[in-house]
Parts: sequence; structure tokens; C-alpha cells
Amino acid sequence: MHDSPRMMEMFRMFNEATERKADKPLGTNPKDRIGSTKVSITKLPAAGVIHGAHAMVDGAEKYGPFNWRDNKVIASIYVDAAIRHLLNWFEGQELATDSEVHHLGHAIACCAILLDAQETGNLVDDRPVCGDPDVADRILNRLAAIIKRRKEAKTVTMNFKPNDLELPIANPPMKGPVIDALASGFVGASVSPLALIGNGNAK
Repeated sequence: MHDSPRMMEMFRMFNEATERKADKPLGTNPKDRIGSTKVSITKLPAAGVIHGAHAMVDGAEKYGPFNWRDNKVIASIYVDAAIRHLLNWFEGQELATDSEVHHLGHAIACCAILLDAQETGNLVDDRPVCGDPDVADRILNRLAAIIKRRKEAKTVTMNFKPNDLELPIANPPMKGPVIDALASGFVGASVSPLALIGNGNAK
């Protein structure tokens, strides 16, 4: 039965279709070309999406889903909340004590609400007046230069050796039998210092 002409023809057609599919170059689908020009949503890690959604579920149970769209969103309120959650997590606390939601999930939710409010025109932008948008970068660059300079100075100090400052002596101390005898206090000296001086050996 398996060797019937009809079955063999089906196998042949299947193999040809498989070969054509394997030989077809990728990226020829028009949808691929369009999709490649858009933001790839899959680049946001699942952990961030899930923990952020967990925080949103907690907020929906307390205040209702998308409750922030019913009223204006004050930027500083949500920035303060996000910073508190970040600080608590940075100090070692993983979950918020009242909700048992991950602190980073709460911070993600705060940022998501701020973005949503800004995009929908529902944000009360009470940020300080921006006098210079580049001021933070300039300060960070200046402080980075100070930190680098202090690290380099510390490295030089740690590698310092006292011998590095030794200077050559213009008149080196006299050497010879007399000096050796005087240094030893004449103890065990085989030659009298006076005799050596008289013979002109001390110079």
C-alpha cells in the first residue's frame, strides 16, 4: 500500500514543497519589511512587563483600572512615588509591605502612568522650569573629571617609595682604615689611628 504510485507521488510533492520553502530567502514577506521599521515590543523583558502589570493590578483593585485617566496626573506625585520604591529596593527591601508587589514593579507602573498621562494630554507637568537642559550632563562630566583626578593621585601616592626622593650627596663620607677604626671605637683595631694619620693615610 505504501508503495502505491499515488503514495509515492504525494511523497514527491511534499519533498518538493519542503525544498522550495527551505530555499526561499528570509525577509521577503511584505509584512516583515513593514514590521522591521517599527518599535519591537518584544525587546522589553518579560520580568518588567509582568511586575509592572502586577503593580497595575494592585492599583486597579484599590482605585479601579485606569483610574488616573479620570483625573489629572500630577507629575511630581508619581515621580516621588517611583523614587521611594527605588530607594526601598536599593536598601534591600524587595516587596512593598502593603501590597507585596515588587518595588521595581511599582516604579515601572509609576513611569507607565506618567507616560500614558503625557501622551493623552492628562499630565500636570509641575517639573521645575528648565533653564538649561544640558546642566546635568555638564555637572556629571565635571564631577567625573574630579573623581578621575583624585583616583590617579591616590594611585601615585600608593606607588610612592622613599628612595624615589633620595638626592646624590655632594661630599660622600670619608672611607679608609682610620674611619673604620673610629667607627669601631678602636675595638679590635689592628692599626693605630695615629700611626695611620702620621703616614698620611687619612685624607
